[in-house]
Amino acid sequence: MRSTPGTTWGVASATTIGSFHVREHLPNQDSVATWAAEDGSAAVAVVADGHGHPAHFRSDVGSSLAAELALEALQRAVAAGDPDPVAAGREVVEAWRAAVLEHVESHPLRSDEARRGPLVPYGSTLVATAATATRLVVVQVGDGDAVVVRASGAAEQPLPDDPDLDGVHTSSLCQPDPLASLRTAVIDLDPDDHDPVALAYVCTDGYGKARVDARTWWRAAARDLVTAAAQAGLDGVRRRLPADVAEPARVGGDDTTIAVLARA
Repeated sequence: MRSTPGTTWGVASATTIGSFHVREHLPNQDSVATWAAEDGSAAVAVVADGHGHPAHFRSDVGSSLAAELALEALQRAVAAGDPDPVAAGREVVEAWRAAVLEHVESHPLRSDEARRGPLVPYGSTLVATAATATRLVVVQVGDGDAVVVRASGAAEQPLPDDPDLDGVHTSSLCQPDPLASLRTAVIDLDPDDHDPVALAYVCTDGYGKARVDARTWWRAAARDLVTAAAQAGLDGVRRRLPADVAEPARVGGDDTTIAVLARA
C-alpha cells in the first residue's frame, strides 16, 4: 500500500484514571492502542472501556484484550486493502471471547464469581477507527464516541448512538450476542475533496459525559484538535491530549481516554 501526497497518517493518544477510581482504589479500566504504518499509508486508533460495575471486576483485563485484538484485526484489514469494518468487528468479537476464555482457564473464577457466565467479569466496550489513503472506517460496540473532522473544522459523528443506552447500561463485548450491537461506518476519502478529512478521534464515554455542553462538546473538541494539528502537526496534538483527558477525569470521576489519527 503506497501513500500519496496528503494521505500520510499519524497517531496520538492519552489516557488517565478517573478521580472516582482513585478514591476507590480501582485501576484504570480504559485501554488504548494505536499504530501507524512506517510509510504513513495507514493508521489505527482504538479505545476500550471496561465496565466499572462490581460484576465486571476483571474489566481492566477485558478492555486491554479488546484494544489489543482490535488493533491487530484492523492492521490486518488495512494491509489487505480497503478495510471492511463488519468483517473486522466480527473478527474482534470472536478473538475477544476466545482470549477471555483462555484467561479464565489460567485464572479460574470462583463459583460465585462465574454465576453470570465467564465473560461478564471482563465486560468492555470498544470504539476503533482505521484509515488508508482511500477509506476511513469506524467500528463500535457500546458507548463512547467516534468523530470525523474535516480540514475546515467541520465535524460529524458517523455512527448513531447505541440504541441500548439508557443512561446506566450499555452494549458490551460480554453480552450473549455482541455482533447484534456492532455499529460500523465507512467514509470514502476523495483526494480531490475541497474539504478533506483531516483527522478522526475515538474516546471513551468519560471524555464527554462530564461536559456541560453534552450536545456540542465533540464539535468543540474537533475544532481544537484540528487547529492544534494545523498549527503544530501531530506533536501539537500530542502535547494537548494529556490535559484534554485530565479535566473530565477529575470532574466526572470516570477513566478518560482518547486516540487520534491525523494526516501528518
